[in-house]
Amino acid sequence: KREVVRVVSPGTLTDAGYLDAREPAFIAAIAPSVSGGKTEKLGVALLDLSTGEFAAAEYEGAGCFEAAGRELALLRPREIVAADGVDLGPITPNGNGPRLTRIEGWSFEAAGARKVLLEQFRTHSLTAFGLEDKPAAISAAGALVQHLRDTQKADLAHVRAISLRGASDCMVLDPSTLKHMEIAEGAEGGRAGSLIGEIDRTVTPMGSRMLRGWLLRPLIALPRIQDRLDAVEDFAFRASERARLRDALKSIHDLERLTARAALGTAGPRDLVALQQSLAANPRVKAVVA
Repeated sequence: KREVVRVVSPGTLTDAGYLDAREPAFIAAIAPSVSGGKTEKLGVALLDLSTGEFAAAEYEGAGCFEAAGRELALLRPREIVAADGVDLGPITPNGNGPRLTRIEGWSFEAAGARKVLLEQFRTHSLTAFGLEDKPAAISAAGALVQHLRDTQKADLAHVRAISLRGASDCMVLDPSTLKHMEIAEGAEGGRAGSLIGEIDRTVTPMGSRMLRGWLLRPLIALPRIQDRLDAVEDFAFRASERARLRDALKSIHDLERLTARAALGTAGPRDLVALQQSLAANPRVKAVVA
């Protein structure tokens, strides 16, 4: 049949040839909650279709646009989805920013968006995800899932959970701080010379993306910091096991993105062979870690 089988846009690319393996590729949805002509709450949802990583946040008060703007500047989504006619204020993308896609406003209705999320996660409540009392975040997340279902003509089988981002979890770095500290980009604008470029010695794309996320969102809770340092210390003193683990990981391809392409029905023969090789290496990895 001659029909539309998939709509490709900057935020829905999953082909490895068009993505940087070491960075996420987010598409975002923004849902302002307006009362009396003022935005009381702002819901933001971010989904990396190429890996299934899904997160949402809700901002309140006069500084909600500023807080959301900092988060978006940090994660740099490739595309932003918003309802027709909705004013995004200071976070409206300009010519150099991500693409802005307008969709029908009914997608952002709280009741419908909640139903979409319940169907997607196959659950009866959003309490376990921390979203039950976050209507603006639910609106953004549900609208984003519905938009991706419609454009990808698939049920997004690899998206089965969502995390709620909170200001109390990590330190939020503003764009100016990121630039001057050269955390993700060096003085010349590329990865070379940046903090990530200097310390990233990961052997899988998944590890590289995780390290990038850790550096861009530093922990502020002491117990979590201590847990991470304990893990680093363990690997540091077990040099032989670490070497064996790194060697085993070299046989593993980008499982997150391979799984996503398989779920979306876009995986080719090379992807399936890479998936087979990665799964075959898993027992060895588990044995070393054990």
